[in-house]
Amino acid sequence: MTGAAQADLDSLSTAVLTFDGHCRLQAINVAAETLLSLSRRQVLGTPASVLWCRTPDFLHTLQRCLNSGDAYRERNFHLQLAEGRSCQVDYALTPIRTGERIDGLSLEMNPAPDPRTLQPHEEQHQYHRDSLRGLAHEIRNPLGGIRGAAQLLERALSEPALREYTAIIIRETDRLRQFVDTLLTGEQINSRQQASIHELLEYVTGLLMAETAGAARVARDYDPSLPDVHLDRQQLIRALLNLLRNAWQGVGAQGLISLRTRAVYQQTVLQVQYPVVLALEVLDDGPAIPQAVRSGMFYPLVSGREKGTGLGLPIARQLLRQHDGDIAYERLATGNCFRVLLPLSRGRGSGGNSR
Repeated sequence: MTGAAQADLDSLSTAVLTFDGHCRLQAINVAAETLLSLSRRQVLGTPASVLWCRTPDFLHTLQRCLNSGDAYRERNFHLQLAEGRSCQVDYALTPIRTGERIDGLSLEMNPAPDPRTLQPHEEQHQYHRDSLRGLAHEIRNPLGGIRGAAQLLERALSEPALREYTAIIIRETDRLRQFVDTLLTGEQINSRQQASIHELLEYVTGLLMAETAGAARVARDYDPSLPDVHLDRQQLIRALLNLLRNAWQGVGAQGLISLRTRAVYQQTVLQVQYPVVLALEVLDDGPAIPQAVRSGMFYPLVSGREKGTGLGLPIARQLLRQHDGDIAYERLATGNCFRVLLPLSRGRGSGGNSR
């Protein structure tokens, strides 16, 4: 590993180790040295079977991931270290690939919080945050290349209609980069302003149409009397896009997605009662979400689809709750319904900002 690459690895607060295809340690950062009480100079090239000879279950998991090429996560795992020491960790294993070939594994670890000191919602929040930051590390690097390629392509195109698509790529890359930076730094930028929910829905629908090459079918049933909402435009776009993508993945080109907006009165959201609330329903006529998935569908990494990440709905809920809103699922006779509630007025006893 080059000095620059090692420096980047050492800048991470998460413990990171990488292994080659024979499960020999190839790289370790400072956070991992500290967490596992290891010395980089002494352990590079050492087989995992030597590092964790007292935890055979963990070694079996490493080898299984190498053989299958599947990622794996586990929480609150008791890892036996050298000289009789041990630690509780949350860890994630990700195969390192070159094309279809698996060249090794990346192992990320964080100390597991003591469950005795965490309330259930605090424990879930920490896991959610760690999951999103892990995702951010995976997607940050390619963004600059995607944006640069789109700019070069835009200059070569003569038709304005085609340049609209490159403009979408550039705008969405910038939005995603801002999102990733927020996840990595934890810094929230207060950029709320009055905006039309219908204008945002139309923008997000346009993105979905571009992603699906026009195959998605979307019906609208908007209440034109609804006022603007005080919101962070970028955050709401992310939340709404996740909901529409979720619906599209459920129905495909043969199904129908419907968007319906209404005002509801004297509505309680997150235990606060509001005089007026905007209700947005994202409906689809696809198959029901499996019963076993419903109870955890808004938690990270819970998905009813074979290749689903289990992050779209948790991200949407997190962003909506930052706006004092919430989301719920209901199975209707006509299909699936995700109902978003966003307050349009100050709640009783909320202590929130006026809208």
